[in-house]
Formats: sequence, structure tokens, C-alpha cells
Amino acid sequence: MIRTFTAPLLAAAAALGLALSAAVTTPASALPAVADAAAADVCLWFPDGPRGASVMVTKDQAATHSGPAAACAVGDHLAFGTFVRIECKYTNSSNNVWYYTDHAWIYSPYLTTPSGSVPSCGQPG
Repeated sequence: MIRTFTAPLLAAAAALGLALSAAVTTPASALPAVADAAAADVCLWFPDGPRGASVMVTKDQAATHSGPAAACAVGDHLAFGTFVRIECKYTNSSNNVWYYTDHAWIYSPYLTTPSGSVPSCGQPG
């Protein structure tokens, strides 16, 4: 009885493994994403600006990015309660607000709301 149960189970596991290996070996360039194209325009963008409001990180292990998009490289993770200084803000093509800080780019929901107005970073260029 164990044999008849094990054979179909092994066959299913092998098929699943084959499907997973095919998915893993598919090159990323074969699956272009619109979000990646937009992110490419803003990754590695580090605007200059005056230091502004000091705000607190509200999400433990909040990622800092090389640009104002989730697809941009993560450089570090900040602990809950860390204070950062905002230089400017940017709304990306997904309509998400990001702040450029003295640590790098941080997604706005991961920070306390700054008091006063935050200047725009302008456009990448």
C-alpha cells in the first residue's frame, strides 16, 4: 500500500521540481516589466538639497534604496526609532511618495510625517 501511494507522490514531486527549475532558470530579460523601465530612470539618483525636517523611522528594518522605487537596489535597513533628515520628496510613476534622506531614499509610509512642507526633489536628470 505504501508503494502505490509513494509512486504517484514521487511523480508529482518530480514534475513540480521540473516546473520550479524551469521557472528559476528563465532569464529576467525574457520577462520585461513596465515598473522596471520606470525605475531605471530614477535608480542611482541622489539629489542635492538642504537638510530639512528630522523624522523617525516607524517600520523596523525599513529599507533604504538607491532611488525612489521599490525596484531600486537596497543599501541598508534602518531600525525602528532611527532618526533621519529629509532633503526632499519625489512622487514616482506608481504615485508613491519617497523621501530622499541623509541615509538614501526611503518610502514615505516608513517615516513619521514631517512637519512643514518638504521641497520637491525635481526630476531625475
